[in-house]
Amino acid sequence: MRIFLSYGHDEYASLALRIKRDVEALGHEVWFDLGYLKVGSDWEQYIADGLDWVAAVPGTARFLLLMTPHSVRRPNGYCLNELARAFGRNLPIIPVMCLPSSRRSPSAAYSGSTCLTASLPSNMKCSTRSGSNNC
Repeated sequence: MRIFLSYGHDEYASLALRIKRDVEALGHEVWFDLGYLKVGSDWEQYIADGLDWVAAVPGTARFLLLMTPHSVRRPNGYCLNELARAFGRNLPIIPVMCLPSSRRSPSAAYSGSTCLTASLPSNMKCSTRSGSNNC
């Protein structure tokens, strides 16, 4: 599976990196901006190329969006633009909401036809669409 990992460069960036590593350990390929975006380069083109790379193998593409207050704060911000581009390519979207929590959640599962799991740090929890914390 090829996965485009979209996240904000905020306090959850370490979670994004951990998810990347965990998903790769499961044998999947992950497009992650730190491997591609360089100072002085055309970031928009690298992002478009990353989405094209993910979409190039039909049936294996996924767009994983880590939603944090920072990543979705502006309607024209990078993460929401990436989300719009993923929709434009008909990529399956896996939204993951990241919130601070004092309750420990041992793992998070991402909904969809394929389940990807990653452990969360002790100060984070996951929520499902139904509002349940049974992730």
